[in-house]
Amino acid sequence: MPLVIVLYRDEEAFEGQPRSWSLGKWRRPMIIVSLGFLVFTSICFMFPPELPVTYDNMNYGFVVFIIGIALCAGTWVIDGSKNFNGPGDVEERLAAARAA
Repeated sequence: MPLVIVLYRDEEAFEGQPRSWSLGKWRRPMIIVSLGFLVFTSICFMFPPELPVTYDNMNYGFVVFIIGIALCAGTWVIDGSKNFNGPGDVEERLAAARAA
């Protein structure tokens, strides 16, 4: 998620923050390559370790991932969308952090 946020918000993600070093013009390409590698390796880790696939040697990582996504989505639909308001004092916290 941090990579997606920085890719989406670009310079706004670093607003007012001192940086000791920066990738400069290479930041966006490196983030895109990193996200591509992350997707590629995540897909590869879901493959079974050997063929033919049986119940004993199946990789259940994908099953656990889908169940986790389903539980998160179900919780959001049932309760989260009605009761979650998010932090209300974000601007004050950011101002305090910048002043510190």
